[in-house]
Amino acid sequence: MHLSALYARGVDEIQIHSKGDISEVIAQSLSGLIGFVLVSQSDTHYVIRDIGGGNALHLDEIFKRVFQMILFFYESAEQDIFGKQQGTLENLQTRDCEVNKFCLYLQRAINKMSYADAINGRILFTYSYMLEKISDEIERLWRSNIKYHIKKTKAMHKLMGISREGLSQAFDLYYQFTPQKIAEIYALREKVREDSVLLPKADAMTTRFIRHIVKIVEDAADLNHLTVMRMAGQK
Repeated sequence: MHLSALYARGVDEIQIHSKGDISEVIAQSLSGLIGFVLVSQSDTHYVIRDIGGGNALHLDEIFKRVFQMILFFYESAEQDIFGKQQGTLENLQTRDCEVNKFCLYLQRAINKMSYADAINGRILFTYSYMLEKISDEIERLWRSNIKYHIKKTKAMHKLMGISREGLSQAFDLYYQFTPQKIAEIYALREKVREDSVLLPKADAMTTRFIRHIVKIVEDAADLNHLTVMRMAGQK
């Protein structure tokens, strides 16, 4: 947690002093941090350094890639959950770690490079944090299905499709801003809210599963506020 926090903060070099050998722990931690490597070590002293560099011109490209990864994550979850259900906890963890890796990379890029406008940088950082939360919600949704073998219905599949469409529309809004699209995203959120209430009463695990679907589209709609803030600064 400390290494991830310093990484996202934008620190370029970290020195660690330890009475015991922690090289294996450090190696495991660095596997999730793009560009960070252990450059030297002794019995008690470890030096971690950023060798990846970066360029502010690539910030929007990084953001777009992260958002697309999360969209693909949700699409893959839907296809597996309502398809062959071949997903495993091990594969899910690998996917989740990969998404988290790029979310941290985006946060680091924002903090190190940002934009000339500091306010815009803070808006984008909040956006990246929200994307990570959405990714975590997708992971919990998929994990629930794998662990508890949720009994699913066509209505639940339709609900998840609408939720996914809400997230996809939020991505489109970021790059093609229109007031009409904002209204469409809110309408999709309202549709998921209403349809989730109409589903037959279910067991606790199925209810939790449905709540994850609702939470994803709720968070996707909340991104509208950040997008409007960003656009307001460009007027």
